[in-house]
Amino acid sequence: MTTDTNHDPNTSPTSDTSPPASDTSSTPDISYTPDTSPSPSIAPDKSPDLEPRQGIIEDDPIPLIRSHTDVIIRIYSRAFSAPDVTLWKNGPNDINDKGHVPGLHAAGVVTMVGSRCRRLKEGDRVIFSPLSPCRTCVFCKSVLHNLCPQRTALGIPPVDGTLQKFCVVSEDLCVVLPDNLTFEQGAIVGSYAFAFHVCRQARIKPGNSVVIFGENRCAKFCASAAKTFGATRVILIGRLDCNYYNTKPIDTPREIAKSILNRYKLNTGSHVVIEASGLDIYMNTGIYILRNRGTFVQAYTTAYGFDRPAEFPLRKACMKNLVFRGARGCLPEDFTASIEMLASGDLSMEEVKNIYEFGDTQAAFEKAHKKIN
Repeated sequence: MTTDTNHDPNTSPTSDTSPPASDTSSTPDISYTPDTSPSPSIAPDKSPDLEPRQGIIEDDPIPLIRSHTDVIIRIYSRAFSAPDVTLWKNGPNDINDKGHVPGLHAAGVVTMVGSRCRRLKEGDRVIFSPLSPCRTCVFCKSVLHNLCPQRTALGIPPVDGTLQKFCVVSEDLCVVLPDNLTFEQGAIVGSYAFAFHVCRQARIKPGNSVVIFGENRCAKFCASAAKTFGATRVILIGRLDCNYYNTKPIDTPREIAKSILNRYKLNTGSHVVIEASGLDIYMNTGIYILRNRGTFVQAYTTAYGFDRPAEFPLRKACMKNLVFRGARGCLPEDFTASIEMLASGDLSMEEVKNIYEFGDTQAAFEKAHKKIN
């Protein structure tokens, strides 16, 4: 079965048939020669017969352990994110001649462990961070793997992703999946982990008011995570809210901010603004919504392209003595914290919908693309 959840995250799921959590007897034995044991994978191809938004299912050898601390995971559920859908949409423009297997987030069962693995064992149900840092730069040594300039990520060319049956991951990037969470739920934990990382960047404290801009799952998950940090007021603002506040398309960010502040009686402004939409109008509006010495966090999203320039009221931000932080990717500790909160019930897990079988991945991509757009 394959799972699709947007990491912008507006995703929809697909997965393989999941085995019972307590039964690992059906876990494939991969100790035999991998060349004779094909592993199905989904690969957008650069063949002239295939256009963007197309892919093929082909048999590949089961991957080998590359390091003594690697584990091989049999993938049972995968979750799509915005980069996956972007790659599928653009097709050959983003990949090489050999094709590429997308997929960032997934959940599965450990089927083989390296000789120096001490924490995991065969049969463990796990999720894992898609980021693979260099481990030698100043950022990695400071445990800031998401800022590593040499990092790679599953599903981002040239590294193949999780839309295949087996995947090789370093043990320290894996987190054991609690028995009360399904593989489908585990596959979308990456979205919660990113939201948790965004809220940690915002330094949310008990009693804070938080305004979040965006209509995607990233924004919704940030709203849920902000409450677990103790925020007393969490306000989620989407594009339709402009009509709700009787603002016009020609209204300035200052006017939109004024209508929001009046509506929610934020007399002195919000303590925190999280911008998760990528839209310039919201970036600018957030500056006028914040109180003096407030915190503005820009969540990285590929939906609207962050390479383009954006106008920003910098003088106003300086006058209010605001704090700015960015949030891109997340750390293994964010996965661990999210799993613990979901397992304990402190953070509610939404029902996973739009589940597709592995062979129906094309339909899953179509559904995810419609949600993102």
